[in-house]
Amino acid sequence: RKMLVLLKLLVSGFVLIQLSTDSFSRRNWKEKDVLEYSSEDFDSLSKEWEDNDDEKIPPDELPYGHPDRPTRPLDFSKFSLDEPEALVAASQTAKTTMLFVTVSGNPTREETVELSSLWDTGLYNNHIPTHRYVIEDNRVMFTFYEGGLAWEAKDYFVSEDNVEGVELDGKIYPGKYAKKKEDKVEKKEKRKKKIKKDEL
Repeated sequence: RKMLVLLKLLVSGFVLIQLSTDSFSRRNWKEKDVLEYSSEDFDSLSKEWEDNDDEKIPPDELPYGHPDRPTRPLDFSKFSLDEPEALVAASQTAKTTMLFVTVSGNPTREETVELSSLWDTGLYNNHIPTHRYVIEDNRVMFTFYEGGLAWEAKDYFVSEDNVEGVELDGKIYPGKYAKKKEDKVEKKEKRKKKIKKDEL
């Protein structure tokens, strides 16, 4: 009989110890420091957010590129066949579009990063959000989640001083000053050749 009482005490003690350690380890995640969170705590936090999220984001306020963001229907009556670029730009709305800019001359990678950063800021200030990636020493890729804005950016880049060319939708648009610079280089080379001939 003493043995049975001792056994009951041991079992109940073991159960109490087990319950206290479980409650300590499963302490409410709200009381824990974020650094102490386990993956289970993060799961319960995420579940609580989803359960208590009464207000869903309206579809038209979802970020560009989100699959649930609605696209505006394209009204072809507003476009003229004389302006095919306007039609293509409108059809790119709500689609991710990439644009490539080639910097004129032989810039270093650091110069290209600095110049493209200025362009990125200029676009941002004109409400054209983009992501910039320097892919070569003289080539930069800009990604637009609202593809129609890429055509506005193309016009901006073409008018820039240090742009040799812009590639968008498989077509290359030369920079406004690129040909003039090439003409100057060709004229200098012709002068050098003429001077060498005169010296001979």
